[in-house]
Amino acid sequence: MALKTLLLTLVLTLLHNGGLPAGTKLPDNDPIMLRAAANAAAIEAVTEKIVKNPIERETWARIAFVFGYFEASWLSNPKGLHDNGAACGVMQVHNPEKFVTGATCALVRKDLALGYEVGITLMMQLEAQCGSKAAALTAFATNGTCPKGWTLPLIKRRCKMAGLTEECRPKAA
Repeated sequence: MALKTLLLTLVLTLLHNGGLPAGTKLPDNDPIMLRAAANAAAIEAVTEKIVKNPIERETWARIAFVFGYFEASWLSNPKGLHDNGAACGVMQVHNPEKFVTGATCALVRKDLALGYEVGITLMMQLEAQCGSKAAALTAFATNGTCPKGWTLPLIKRRCKMAGLTEECRPKAA
């Protein structure tokens, strides 16, 4: 199954967790579905570019798709709520130039793919520092500091919605 198609299978789970009544389905031409498809395509392109291992590629794509929904409603330039708009792009990252050369908030706010590249790159760097995806995502969602032996409950829920374990690993086949 193509990565974009796989990501689109997650849409209704995310929308139901975001408040859409259970059992509701949206047509493919619904604006939300069109936005989801654009995000899935951007994530597919970015993960193909920056994540070499196919298993890791799918895992990071699942994570990015869920984070893009909950952080920004799959918008490249969402209205900032908690930091007066200082975070930018679909993944709501501060100082994107620290993670991808040439990235700026202005560019990230206009380009879904660049927003995902910045966010996934930062998450992968945090994984290298923190030792696991769950710890990396907890650091990403909080203050950037690797947690000591705990995972933010929000991260456990997001990973489960992404079809991963609570530790943000692929489920056993």
